[in-house]
Amino acid sequence: MSKLLHCTLLLSLLILLSPASFAQTEAEIKALEKDLSNRFGLEKLATLNQLTSFYSESNTRKAVRYGRQAAVLSESVFTADNVLTQPEDRMLKLQAHSILGDLYLGQEKYAKAQTQWEKALSEAELLGDSIAQVRLDNQLRDIAGKVKERGILGKTIKPLKLNEKIAGSTANLKLSSVIALAKKSEQLKQYSRAIEQYEKAINLSRNVGDAEQIARLQVKIAALYQLQGKTESAAAYYQMSAKTFDKLQDTTAMKSSQEALEQVVKDVIAMRPVMSFDTMGTDEELMKSMANFERLANESRNRQDVEQYIQYYEKYQNLRLSFLERKKQREIDSIRLLSQSTELMLLAQENELNEVELVQRAEELRRQAQFRNGLIAGVLVLLMLAAVFWWLFTSKRKAHKDLSITYDRLDETRKQLVAAELNVKKLLGQQVSQDIAEALIGEEAVGQHVQKYVCIMFLDIRDFTPFASSRTPAEVIAYQNDVFGFMIEIVTRYHGVIYLFMGDGFMATFGAPVSYDSDVRNAYQAAVEIVKEVNERSASAAIPSTRIGIGLHAGEVVAGNVGTDVRKQYSITGTTVITAARIEQLNKQYASQLLISETVADELGDDELKESEVFETKLKGMEHPIKVYKVM
Repeated sequence: MSKLLHCTLLLSLLILLSPASFAQTEAEIKALEKDLSNRFGLEKLATLNQLTSFYSESNTRKAVRYGRQAAVLSESVFTADNVLTQPEDRMLKLQAHSILGDLYLGQEKYAKAQTQWEKALSEAELLGDSIAQVRLDNQLRDIAGKVKERGILGKTIKPLKLNEKIAGSTANLKLSSVIALAKKSEQLKQYSRAIEQYEKAINLSRNVGDAEQIARLQVKIAALYQLQGKTESAAAYYQMSAKTFDKLQDTTAMKSSQEALEQVVKDVIAMRPVMSFDTMGTDEELMKSMANFERLANESRNRQDVEQYIQYYEKYQNLRLSFLERKKQREIDSIRLLSQSTELMLLAQENELNEVELVQRAEELRRQAQFRNGLIAGVLVLLMLAAVFWWLFTSKRKAHKDLSITYDRLDETRKQLVAAELNVKKLLGQQVSQDIAEALIGEEAVGQHVQKYVCIMFLDIRDFTPFASSRTPAEVIAYQNDVFGFMIEIVTRYHGVIYLFMGDGFMATFGAPVSYDSDVRNAYQAAVEIVKEVNERSASAAIPSTRIGIGLHAGEVVAGNVGTDVRKQYSITGTTVITAARIEQLNKQYASQLLISETVADELGDDELKESEVFETKLKGMEHPIKVYKVM
């Protein structure tokens, strides 16, 4: 679940932010372009997306060229048979189609933009990204009227996907040619040249997602390295082929690669010199170490970790040889000790006579030393007691002084922490709502996700795209500030939170992260007041003539912080969010400004909705129809 939420957040940011957000320095981009031919598969797709994003502002033609390459490569990499990709890697495919669609929109090629956005929407639905789906739905709806009907050629040629088929045929032809060159070099016993060609074929196979071909080529390279005597390189490629066959569930091929791997490991160990273990402790410790290294070697072999298996097995063999050598040396030493024991017995008898004399002399010296030592000990005890009393006196004075200083510092630090916390809340509250700021740095910031009953508001400014296209960026920003300014104030006054701005509208929540007693009624009153304020300001020319659409729906959602210790965002997801967005889209169909769901209407009561019209409609993606109330 955490992987899905993480992927959803990243995809939402990719869709909502402009391509410039991926920009890098020109030197880095030049280096990427130069190295593009050496990248394959997912790595090449990520690089093409970076180049497309970088040139989207400065060189549209180059950006489109890279974007087309990325879109074609994404279709060939993400196939049903490719076991080398993970579900979260599809984020790269969504990004490729989304950015290319934006570029086509800038060129007013609306049909091509629609095609790319439709593919991006399919990826967003597979990943379960509700925010990305809403965004792409809005984009497709905005250009729906601008897409011209294709001619007879467009209807017959485009479904054939000739570009993709030509690209695929070219890739297969190039792959076949490279494999043929490798086999020729192998026949001429030019093994290094053959290995180079086979590695090139592996990279080309990554572009078409052919995992079975990659595994077979890895076995080929391992065998050629074995012929050259490069056993460690051979072992590495046998290990890679075993892992690939395992993913393909080809147990026979995997077992064959593992058997070849074990044989290569034995050859590697046989060629290495024996190490010395002279300081390994007792025999018991040595035997424990031997058993431990043998166990580690077996575990590494089962994990197919060739390098670790070789290291542990080598240490086991060297310990075993050291143990046998020590045992042999001990037998030799025992014979030498037996011959020396007789000589030691004679010396012991002589020492006994000398010891009797020494004991008598030592007793006399002991009595003399005992008196002297007692006198010295008494003096030392007195000096130590005096020193201890002095140390205790001075230490107490110093400790009292240090304690006063520490207390003053702690009080100052506490004041600074309180001021810093207030400053953090203030700064964070300027970027998000105060409620979300409190949730991010409070108890809810620990990463828990809770289920809440909230009311979702989606607001959209009608005809914003033609309005923005005929004005300067400064005029567009000034208009947004004028319109969104009083809307934010109204939503905040009714305890709502602006969760997400989308250029020509926003998504607001009532009841998360903080819930009040009447969240649904607050949302409804805020929506009514916003519509009235927009109409009054438009009539008085306080703002340009503006018409909006608002959709309200209430239900259960999952709310909580998503991200890592470096970057977090408060996220709200669930079917309730998508339903509210779909209801807002119906305003165009019913020529209305405020639509609410039956769930919201049930909580408001009949008195407030007695003049409302009721429609029953089926929303996109929903199985059953719902009732919608046209309030304004």
